[in-house]
Amino acid sequence: MLKVLQICPRVPYPPHDGGAIAMYQVAKGLSNLGHRVTVLAINTPKHFQKNDVLDHLPRVKLRRVNVNTNIKLINAGFNLFKKTPYIVERFISESFQQELQQEVLLGGYDAIHFEGTYVAYYVDAVKDIIDRYLKDEKPPKLVLRVHNLEDRIWEKLAHQLSGPKKWYYSYLAKGIKAFERKHFPKFDVLASISELETKLLLEQNYSSNVVTIPAAVELKLNENKRVEIDRNSVFILSALNWKPNVEAVFWFVEKVWPSVIKKNPQLKLHIAGKDTPKEIYNLNSDSIQIHGFVDSAEDFMNSHNLMLVPLLSGGGMRIKIVEGMALGKTIISSSIGAEGINYKDGTDISICNTPQQWVDKITELINNSEKSDAIGENALTLCKQYDLKTVMERLAALYMR
Repeated sequence: MLKVLQICPRVPYPPHDGGAIAMYQVAKGLSNLGHRVTVLAINTPKHFQKNDVLDHLPRVKLRRVNVNTNIKLINAGFNLFKKTPYIVERFISESFQQELQQEVLLGGYDAIHFEGTYVAYYVDAVKDIIDRYLKDEKPPKLVLRVHNLEDRIWEKLAHQLSGPKKWYYSYLAKGIKAFERKHFPKFDVLASISELETKLLLEQNYSSNVVTIPAAVELKLNENKRVEIDRNSVFILSALNWKPNVEAVFWFVEKVWPSVIKKNPQLKLHIAGKDTPKEIYNLNSDSIQIHGFVDSAEDFMNSHNLMLVPLLSGGGMRIKIVEGMALGKTIISSSIGAEGINYKDGTDISICNTPQQWVDKITELINNSEKSDAIGENALTLCKQYDLKTVMERLAALYMR
């Protein structure tokens, strides 16, 4: 049995968006294997949770430290003169660092698992405790879970913009890249979420020890349920508090949807997601329905036909795609949206990168249910490699190397 300290930039509950799902599945999956996990999380105002929200997971203990990570323009302005980028600086807290160091000192952990760039800052504080007080013991393995390379996300966002926003996003991208280059090599191993991230980490010399550990889904809970669906419906389901997802929705509605409706006037686009902003609600029309947050992502996906993922920027791996595959959904995605998934275009997913490709592929699959269903069936087979138990066994083996 392993004892693992999981350091999170937010409480990983409820598992309603990709980041929360990925972190929650680590705690749950390791617990299912019989390991003990302490989740030490920054409790942010945006994702504030009570201390008992993970009590349903056996062998998992949650410890929270309240930190105000809200964006403040004055702080962002002063940050222009600092080396640590503002989106990382918001997660730096003396009280959290003290709590972390105390936990490392007394916990007797086999592995310390850092969830992403925003908590990578604390690796120095952990190494300091190990060097000062635990040097005569077997040190815990320091693992950084690389969900995505944050600098790539901000670079791609900047590419879509102009004016002051373009400059600021490019500035953030450069700052994050410098931060990653400084901190990532300090870990014993980088656990990348996709083969693409692994390749980039190695090419850019972030570390010589990088292992791909993909995101996971609990397939036994996501068995393909054959229910009556609305064949004349397509849907987008994503966390709408993340800039790349919002960007994708507006691009699709503006550049693709009018031509789709012209060819297929019977279709309706359903858009759902956590923290849906007002400007997306304003897209409601005869052919577009905005649902906002839905209690059950599974029920929402099961009730509609084609799943659309028109991302223009981003990184890592879209867990919602894997969840859709586990339901046998037919998915159309951009290449960026499908990054990190071991797919075969036209077999278990359809890839589109231009407006015309999107129009043609939606039209084809809406009007060819046999081909559409075959892609969904193949997707269900593909996603078995992302089974929670299988992936978490690989992660536990990584801790013991």
